[in-house]
Amino acid sequence: MKCYICQCEVHIPVIIKCFPCHKINKVHCNTYTRFCYECMVRFLQLNQSVGSRISSVKCLTCSETINPNHLNFNNSFEYDFLLHQMKIGLKHKCPYCFLDFDNIFSHVETCGSAFFQCDCGYVTIRDLSNFHIMGCSQYTKCSVCELYIKKTEYKTHLETIHELTICDKCNEITKIENLSAHQKFLCRFRLVRCRFCKENIEFLSLNQHLEEHKKQLEGVIENLKNLLRNMYVKYHDISREQNNYFERYFLTG
Repeated sequence: MKCYICQCEVHIPVIIKCFPCHKINKVHCNTYTRFCYECMVRFLQLNQSVGSRISSVKCLTCSETINPNHLNFNNSFEYDFLLHQMKIGLKHKCPYCFLDFDNIFSHVETCGSAFFQCDCGYVTIRDLSNFHIMGCSQYTKCSVCELYIKKTEYKTHLETIHELTICDKCNEITKIENLSAHQKFLCRFRLVRCRFCKENIEFLSLNQHLEEHKKQLEGVIENLKNLLRNMYVKYHDISREQNNYFERYFLTG
């Protein structure tokens, strides 16, 4: 079978499935057409980073279009293993490292010279991907083994490899068996009950909460001081008035 793009014998046959015209278990535009893996990569611009691709690519057999910026190596194509089985016994040359392999599909998935698309949309050669993920926002450095792990897989990595886990509230790493005690007594986001207003407060906010109580009391104390000051003034006024009227009786008595 010939590749629908280069018109040569199809090499590493794939089926493009990202266009709206693709229908599962139904006849569609690519039911009887196949593409070389490398031709498909260039056609869908999977060899370029997201943002550098054009905004629209048209299906080669109908008017349907797709935005290549939404594509990656998982959602854009599938291998034609059936067509590959018809060529059992033939070695296939990798279009990137130019070596021959019996199972070319498995090799392409791991070939260091093939293109690799990060979850952030950046495309590079797989052998150079480690340099990218060191600064990629989608990855984090494991605090135990110092490998760079996808953030979405980091918790699973800690649990299965290091028998550790992450507190969902404070992101602190602790032993799995100590997680419950950590969340009750050590987590800075644990809830504690205020002795004065009986409200449940995150421990991290407790100091600020108590400061607010103190400010409220400071206002009350200041009002009481003003009240006492006014009462002292009134008391002395009454005493002075009393002396004005009755002091002469004491002097002449």
